[in-house]
Amino acid sequence: MLLAASGPKILSISLHDGSLLSTWPETASTSTEGDQENEEPEGPPGKRRKLDASPEKSPNVTKLLVSHSNEHVVAVTGEDKCVRVFAVSSNGNLEQLSQRCMPKRPCAIALTADDSTILCGDKFGDVYGLPLLSSPEADAAAARQQEEAASKSFVPSATNLTVHSGRNRKALENQLKSANQQAKTKEPLKFAHELLLGHVSMLTDVAFVAFDEATSLDRKPRSYILTSDRDEHIRISRAPPQAHIIEGYCLGHKEFVSKLCLPRPGILVSGGGDDEVFVWYWQGQDPRLTDKINLRKAVFKALLKQPAQGATKVAEEDVTIAVSGMWTFESAARNEVRQTDVLVACEGVPALFYFSTLNTGALQRGADLKVLPLSGNPVDVAVLEDSIVVSIDNCHESGSISVARQDQTATSRLQAFVYAPNSEHDLGFSWRSNEKLDGHLQKANSQPTAESAPDPKALVDLLYGIESLRKRGGEEVEGS
Repeated sequence: MLLAASGPKILSISLHDGSLLSTWPETASTSTEGDQENEEPEGPPGKRRKLDASPEKSPNVTKLLVSHSNEHVVAVTGEDKCVRVFAVSSNGNLEQLSQRCMPKRPCAIALTADDSTILCGDKFGDVYGLPLLSSPEADAAAARQQEEAASKSFVPSATNLTVHSGRNRKALENQLKSANQQAKTKEPLKFAHELLLGHVSMLTDVAFVAFDEATSLDRKPRSYILTSDRDEHIRISRAPPQAHIIEGYCLGHKEFVSKLCLPRPGILVSGGGDDEVFVWYWQGQDPRLTDKINLRKAVFKALLKQPAQGATKVAEEDVTIAVSGMWTFESAARNEVRQTDVLVACEGVPALFYFSTLNTGALQRGADLKVLPLSGNPVDVAVLEDSIVVSIDNCHESGSISVARQDQTATSRLQAFVYAPNSEHDLGFSWRSNEKLDGHLQKANSQPTAESAPDPKALVDLLYGIESLRKRGGEEVEGS
């Protein structure tokens, strides 16, 4: 079964024949009304959508995350800032269990190893912990606690008896007025949640790592939260209930860090606006950079083959890298040495770049950066047992994020690839087209999913937002 998001819809697709198992919401035109009738959103009243004679456009699904048990899926809808949890049945049906509206738009989500907690990061730098399965009792208790805290009036340490000058009295009055006004306007979250940690810069990604007795350095179970931000930082924090304790940093990026990937628990691969992806051994007191894999030359060659870019004769030094996704794929080669491929996607580049790591997490000796050409710009990747399914942008020309594709039906929105041996005498493996799975996905590729023709600018903002993280000359990040 494959779960895919297309605009405001979530599709459940059979991998056996490509048939559509279910769609959420069942009808897009009634999604807003159905959400309101069947379930009250858990969140600030000011964030709820108002119903009128003309139904509002449904919010787009921006994130999908399947639980380790494969029994639940977490989805983020952008415009209403909601985190939604669905139960996934064996026949592919999706049942929404909860929707919780966050104070700021979520930009990254992860699950703890036991699937009990959702880690939700927003662009203002905060990471919240939400129970995957919320209960009315816990939500009611959290709401009461929030209301009690909000009802307590602010009491400054200074009073009229300790402040004597006219200027200080005026400052005290303004302080009281400002605090009371803030208490009136800030609506508390009316569901169980915990603020775990915060960055002073724009948060870009979050990951959760758990070590057992066998893999932990001190032979004790340990868990950590890894976060990255626009200010080139990668922070290592302890897992709850000690998330406020910072264990260390992985420092070395010169541009923003947009994606974190863990081929092994102690090995981190990070990428963003630099020419290279960085490989770290981060476990322990002294995280260290072990390797860099340069992407520039491979990205330039991939773009040079595209009509949208080839005519402009872009110089290699003018190419900018913006890593938009990283995924891991574990396989066993013929010599039965397990290895993990790290797949990297760059914004607006119609290819996946990949390299291999051994079971230790170290780069494979002599391994080069390899390229898997695609028919369009990759949006996301789903990893299966021996294959991957790549979501392709069929609205823009291959290699461009601004030039509209004239014939959107010429390119499949889903492409499948299988990891297979090169030949009988070659021990190497590589990615090649999975014709059987591609045939099954033809039905899914023909499914109409958009409510209406998307606004071109809104579509670019939805699909391509990584390059905008790059700082321009003299720019400072708010709060830094």
